[in-house]
Amino acid sequence: NTSSAPVGAYIYDAVSGVDSASIAMYVEGGTVSGCGISGTSASCSVYGLAEGAHNILVSASDLAGNSASATGYLSVDTGLPQITNLKPTGTVSKTTATISAYLADAGSGINAATAAVYLDGAALTGCTMTSSSASCNVYSLAETAHSYSVQVADRAGNIASASGSFTVDTRITTKYLRLTATGGDCAQIGNWNNTTKTCTLVSGYTFASNGIIIEGDGITLDGGGYTLTGAGGFTNGISASIKSNVSVRNIRVRQFRYGVSFVSVNNAIITGNNFNSNTYGVSLQNNTGARVYGNNFNANTTQASISGGSGNLFHLALPLGGNWWSNYDTAGEGCIDADSNGFCDAAYSFTGGSDGLPKVLPF
Repeated sequence: NTSSAPVGAYIYDAVSGVDSASIAMYVEGGTVSGCGISGTSASCSVYGLAEGAHNILVSASDLAGNSASATGYLSVDTGLPQITNLKPTGTVSKTTATISAYLADAGSGINAATAAVYLDGAALTGCTMTSSSASCNVYSLAETAHSYSVQVADRAGNIASASGSFTVDTRITTKYLRLTATGGDCAQIGNWNNTTKTCTLVSGYTFASNGIIIEGDGITLDGGGYTLTGAGGFTNGISASIKSNVSVRNIRVRQFRYGVSFVSVNNAIITGNNFNSNTYGVSLQNNTGARVYGNNFNANTTQASISGGSGNLFHLALPLGGNWWSNYDTAGEGCIDADSNGFCDAAYSFTGGSDGLPKVLPF
């Protein structure tokens, strides 16, 4: 991997012996001078060699006048390997990724055994290394920025490295449920039943801003027990405006400003859900005839709020009752169940409304 190299040969004659004065060394047809020559060997240093292969010829005679020659070659490779097309870059939306790169060397070729990939300073194992590529699968990546590097040597020992970076962000954009054959964006997050107008989630999702917006009358969002996670700030987990007969059920909603925000919605049903660590669990503004029951309200800054509208109920008749409230489920908080029916004997009051049959234990 340099432009100079030692060149040598062992010379032997068992009968008359080697005529050391006859020994000569040639590189690309030119005589090499300054060699160290003895009766059995020749050793020369060659300088200023160009990149690529070079022919070597050694000739000698014995003391009886018999001559012989032998040929060889050497290759000069001082160039670094090329590492290109590093992936991934930018933002990836999953916590798994494949770190890969193309490898090439125009001289001696890539030594795949020397290839190594490092992620955030740690060497990766289980990778696939060839003379033309490096590939490593990584799992359970944290949602943050990551840096990686690829290093490899060629067969001449020249070492090169290249680095890249990417950010893991699994948050998705706002999805809209609409009265179309596919339910609007439902196919991106769940399964759509066009007969019942129901979108059933198939996974949990983290949103970069607002979550799911219901844009059609009679639509039901069924969470399938999965969780919607927000980015905080002024965001809505599930929202609807000026709609009728929409339902939200069987879903977990956390870390939004509003878990559910319904504005001017008629006859909404919100049941079987968990609202956790939102600024507002459920907010109803100018709604009419909402039924909110069978939900868990856990550690929301404001558990629920009603502003304007009429006929909105947070409990149904027994045995269904109302909701569980994390700040109203012990005697010290006012929840006393003297008749042991599983419901507090006194109503739970929240901003603009009340739950007449609050649950003692979570659903």
